[in-house]
Amino acid sequence: MKKLLFGLIAVVVLGLTDGYSQTSKESWNRMMENYKKSVENILLKECPKNLSLDKFRTSLILGENKLSFNATSEITLLILPLKEYGKELAIKHSLDYSDESSLVFYSSFSPDIEIVKGEILADPLGEYRLTWAEVGNCGIAALGADALYSLAFSGASSWSMAALTKTFTGVAKRFLGPIGVAIAVVTFGLCLAEGYAD
Repeated sequence: MKKLLFGLIAVVVLGLTDGYSQTSKESWNRMMENYKKSVENILLKECPKNLSLDKFRTSLILGENKLSFNATSEITLLILPLKEYGKELAIKHSLDYSDESSLVFYSSFSPDIEIVKGEILADPLGEYRLTWAEVGNCGIAALGADALYSLAFSGASSWSMAALTKTFTGVAKRFLGPIGVAIAVVTFGLCLAEGYAD
């Protein structure tokens, strides 16, 4: 009963009643901001007093701390709209969506980000690509500098979705499964969206 009640609250809070087919950038921003606030509230309850929220998030991704069963359950419910949007994006761009972590990761890409032939482009004409520094900085913001050592970003001039998805989700889910990806993805997504807007 408690899980059902929380699920219904999540539907109202996250605006799932609007649906996410043909998601607009405004809907995506609203989804990500609501998700970010909800997850931060959960993590704040779990965070040891001697750690900042950012350090706690990174320590979870690195497996140095663990979430309670209740926190994990709450985040699992909160990622439902992210997975729905991730599937929408995957279908639109012919990406593999058989893995739950990949679906959550795909939600980090706003609807206005162009993906052409499996590469992430900054505009529909493909004239501007994200730089390694922009993607790397977003990776640091999402996963922390320690976790970034596990990423294979160095030297890349463009980003294939398959390589980026495999690398990012591999680090983020190492200790927490899809929940690790769910914790990191909103920071990564909002950072990328800022980079595309520039």
